[in-house]
Amino acid sequence: MNKGYPRSIEEEESLNALGGFESAVRIADRILARHGLCRGLFTQTERDQVQQGRLQRCRVIKFRFAPGKSLLSNIENLFHQAQALQKTAGGTN
Repeated sequence: MNKGYPRSIEEEESLNALGGFESAVRIADRILARHGLCRGLFTQTERDQVQQGRLQRCRVIKFRFAPGKSLLSNIENLFHQAQALQKTAGGTN
């Protein structure tokens, strides 16, 4: 399922009043930190999605295989690439 973050006109106006999306995120992150929460409000991937607003974009995922390596080595590399991708996927950490 593609996660989109469509924003209403009211949400756009509120974000603009707070100084834009990045400013609103910094404010929220400071409040969370004050209450002992180390993780920010959004991951970088989620920030990118929210900043796109109503424009939804499919994320293309490409895995790299080395034809000169063994099948086992390529599968291990695939798992390492998947782990790196998992770290940046919002809501699945």
